[in-house]
Amino acid sequence: MKYTNRLKTYALCIGLALSVVSCSNDDFEGTNTTDDQLVDMTFVSAGLESPSNAEDITPSNQAKTRTVLGSDGTTVTWQANDKIGIGFKSPTAKNYPFTTPTAGSDVHFWGQAPNVNNVAYFMMYPYQQDAKISANNNTQAIYQYNFPKAQNAIAGTFDPKANVSVGIIPQRGKPFVAYNIGGLLRFSLRGTSNVKQVKLLSVGQENLAGNLKSTITFANDGKISTAKNEFSAASPVVSLTPASGTFEEGKAYYIALPEQKLAQGLTLIFIMQDAKPY
Repeated sequence: MKYTNRLKTYALCIGLALSVVSCSNDDFEGTNTTDDQLVDMTFVSAGLESPSNAEDITPSNQAKTRTVLGSDGTTVTWQANDKIGIGFKSPTAKNYPFTTPTAGSDVHFWGQAPNVNNVAYFMMYPYQQDAKISANNNTQAIYQYNFPKAQNAIAGTFDPKANVSVGIIPQRGKPFVAYNIGGLLRFSLRGTSNVKQVKLLSVGQENLAGNLKSTITFANDGKISTAKNEFSAASPVVSLTPASGTFEEGKAYYIALPEQKLAQGLTLIFIMQDAKPY
């Protein structure tokens, strides 16, 4: 990714992937329903092998599933109650929630959506109630959602609600892979445990968060071929705040960022308990 390459000199940016299979009888038989007629559907995730080290992670060789980093910093698993959104080409852009009740690498997502034939489904993680998913055709989807300006700091992993991924299901019942449309910036603190917030600033004032419209074209193998991001109500600043009140010294933290070209790079600002920035 253009954005990942730009960050690689001073931060670890990784892309995570998820393989998912639709496995409901409703996916294989029956007639089309309208947008108001919902049928039960199930999707099952299946992980990929993790590379030997984080620097080897690429869109075609990625860690398992997607929402929590493991202790090795590369493997990723789902959490119970993780929710994805499903959409397809229709007169009205919609976003149908599918939820897994269990944690792990191989989990079921349950939900309801219209049963449509000869039309590709598109997914997005995480599910956002106000997000919209539509499509221009069976290989290009339009995602309208919010990339959060305020993210939760979690030692050893990222805010699962901030790291957005998308995928295509060109034919129901076939596996697909969901790819990140952004990246992760990793940092850790040394010599202090008095930091209450970290802010990331785009020096050139490029947008890093806000309402985002992503037009994604998928290749025949399901990978992202092209991606175009358009921001509205956007900000060049992202903040990371721990629920405990302070960051833990020596622990890795991650900020999720959208794909973006940066003319002058990024700056980290550390806000101390006495409210002084560094």
